[in-house]
Amino acid sequence: MGRTGIVFRVTRVVLCWRLSSGCCTILLRLTLESMHCGIRTGADMVTVRPFKKKDAERVSEVLIAAFKSFLKDLFDEKSAAHFHPDVLTKEAHVEDLFQVSRIFVAEENDTVVGVVKVTARPGGLGTFDYVGVDPDSHAHGIGSCLMARAVAFWTEHKQRKIDTCVSAHNKKAIMYYLKNDFIPEGYRRDHFRKGVDEIILGRFLKEDV
Repeated sequence: MGRTGIVFRVTRVVLCWRLSSGCCTILLRLTLESMHCGIRTGADMVTVRPFKKKDAERVSEVLIAAFKSFLKDLFDEKSAAHFHPDVLTKEAHVEDLFQVSRIFVAEENDTVVGVVKVTARPGGLGTFDYVGVDPDSHAHGIGSCLMARAVAFWTEHKQRKIDTCVSAHNKKAIMYYLKNDFIPEGYRRDHFRKGVDEIILGRFLKEDV
């Protein structure tokens, strides 16, 4: 079903930014950890929140299914190891002198259906590490909700530019990034694995409103 509205629940005001969503622009003031972004899809509600240890198994399943959907037979055991529950738990909340990384999950009907990992760095160059949505939950607005959460994170950490990359044959992901203001900046042949080229993309964040 089509998206009919966007709902945010917050506990206190600390940050101001602007979100455009099709027909409307919403001015928001919100706290990073307490923000919950809900996109209404009919009677359902999608909520984005920080990763919890109990999510590890399900998050692993979602990411593996998402990456297998476009890599097919090229997604092997070595690839899956990056999304092992133990690895995800360690990477979900990292903070040191060089970076701050977080994993956020999207829930629909109390089930994790989407995942995003984001990183911020002191120099202002952040990373959209990866995003994955359960193939059975595509077109529910989940990707948009995860992107909104990512932008809130980067804005909180005063990031100037965000970089990411996408497999050149993954047309759905390419359209997702272009829709969210990422611009192609380069091309890498046979980069992460032979037979799969990568497109480098970047997005400059707008100044806080």
